Amino acid sequence: MNKLSKEEVDNFIKVTPFSLFPSQKKICLPHLNRILHMQEAKIIIPPIKVDEQLIVDGHHRYLASKIAGTSIEYRRWTKADSVMGCNWSEIVIVTDDWYNNTLLKETYRYYANFNNQKLDEFIKRLQF
Repeated sequence: MNKLSKEEVDNFIKVTPFSLFPSQKKICLPHLNRILHMQEAKIIIPPIKVDEQLIVDGHHRYLASKIAGTSIEYRRWTKADSVMGCNWSEIVIVTDDWYNNTLLKETYRYYANFNNQKLDEFIKRLQF
């Protein structure tokens, strides 16, 4: 799997039209690359949560789907009143990994369950 660089993601965001807007101002590059790898492994990506045109949950999944040129399902969701939107041009790509081993395992378990797989089977799929 080829991992995208911060510069490649920044450039993609600059030239790509988006139909949905983010409600967070940072994207974790290692996590984005993990989701792209999952898509490459033909893993079904869970739907994102959207209020009107605002992403409430699933920023990395949405951006990965745009980069991969695939569609992603979304669920209507009601955002908290404190959640504010921003433009993709304001997004900062962070190269530090936000996921420690415990959080990564929880995330993989979530994706495994969504794909009706046991965790160990799911992890094997990622090692193609």
